[in-house]
Amino acid sequence: MQFSPPRPTKLAGFTLIELSIVLVIIGLIVGGILVGQDLITAARIRAQIAQIDKYNSAVNTFRVKYNAPPGDMIPSTASTLGFFTRTGGSGDGDGDGYIGGIPQGGGPTTGYMDLGGEDILFWTDLSAAGLIEGGFNDSSDSLITATTDTQYAAEMPRAKIGNGNYVFVSGTYQDANSNFAKGNGFQIINIAFIGPPVSVGVVMLNPGLTALESFNIDQKIDDGLPLSGQVIAMLPDNHSGIAVGAEIRTGVGSLCVLLGPPVTYNIGTKGVSTVAKCSLRFGAT
Repeated sequence: MQFSPPRPTKLAGFTLIELSIVLVIIGLIVGGILVGQDLITAARIRAQIAQIDKYNSAVNTFRVKYNAPPGDMIPSTASTLGFFTRTGGSGDGDGDGYIGGIPQGGGPTTGYMDLGGEDILFWTDLSAAGLIEGGFNDSSDSLITATTDTQYAAEMPRAKIGNGNYVFVSGTYQDANSNFAKGNGFQIINIAFIGPPVSVGVVMLNPGLTALESFNIDQKIDDGLPLSGQVIAMLPDNHSGIAVGAEIRTGVGSLCVLLGPPVTYNIGTKGVSTVAKCSLRFGAT
């Protein structure tokens, strides 16, 4: 009996052309995802800038109509015009032209970010005047002891940039040279907690913006530098609203900014620019 040699088994597989097509498709998918992420980020940044612009316009309209900044209106004027009653004490409708919180512990203003008084009344007044959305009609202007995002959102608007950030308003801060300064402005904040171990109503911060987000916002509406202009970078992980210059002057850089001169946002190191390590303040409200 004669046996014929076994025929070789044909192995099924992809040709080089087929593999090339698969790789092209994978590349298109990955590229589409990255482009989509960039578009989403750009949209969030545009929305954040538009939100701040809208609030600035609302403040200007309020000033013209009522001859006082929202929140800072004195009790007699507020009562006559039908706005929320306030005490007229420090940081609670004192008419000094600056938006401040009720000083923690009842003492003099320390620069702490106190949530209570004018920085709450600010949103209540704008809401009552029909100039902003959100329905801020808090029945109290006392120092806040809130502990949840829902409670924070009842006192101030959520920031359009997302990531758990809020828009805080204040008339005091420490500038790039650590000097106590006055000037109304908005700050994008991410709340770690409120109150102890510092004091009731004092806002403790988490960093809520990446260096890249901060740079893009700053560049679009200001000079793109963290220590100059109307948009400045603030130190996260604090309760005093301190510009990053206080840190830089000691010769320490951070994941938010790089040592200069000039001091710049830390966007050149791969991976670092996407870590939330910044906070921003917008001046001139």
